[in-house]
Amino acid sequence: MEEKASGGGTELTKGVHDRDLLSLMIKSNMSTTIPPEQRLSTEQMLNQIPTFLIAGHETTANGTSWALFALCNNPKHQTRLRQELIEAFPLDDSVPVTIESLNALPFLEAVVRETLRYHPPVEMSARVAEGDDIIPLDKPYVDRDGNLRDHIEVKKGDHFIIPIMVMNRSTEIWGPDGEVYKYAAFNHSMIPHAQG
Repeated sequence: MEEKASGGGTELTKGVHDRDLLSLMIKSNMSTTIPPEQRLSTEQMLNQIPTFLIAGHETTANGTSWALFALCNNPKHQTRLRQELIEAFPLDDSVPVTIESLNALPFLEAVVRETLRYHPPVEMSARVAEGDDIIPLDKPYVDRDGNLRDHIEVKKGDHFIIPIMVMNRSTEIWGPDGEVYKYAAFNHSMIPHAQG
């Protein structure tokens, strides 16, 4: 970063390190297309740094470990993935590994997506409502007073736990074998509610 001589603002110059998460967050926050009330404060941005470090390191390591564990338990699928990778990227290094070329590998994508579904890097998440709201429900429920509810009323300050792992293994969402690790058949049609 280099300080502007006038105006007291900060100007980020384009360089080798302009694509790291912190620089992207700062640039995005400085964008003139974002209303001032939606921008992060300096304190909020600083609070994100531990998240980058912990989430970026731990979640990647855990996800990789679970994917390798699943492949070790199924040599047939391990061989299938190895073959797909060798065909896409010959051992002579003649084909560069790019995001586009990795995204074109269907079985690799299936392994990654199913690993993230079955072994999410974060098993649950906590949130606090910043304002009053009403959340509509797909399926009504009967509350403890016997009233049928088709929405949840949220008040500012309410605390929520989002059970990511429970939802990712739900048989209501993923079908009768939702509790089974089944990356060999993973595709977008397996998510009935995601289709609309």
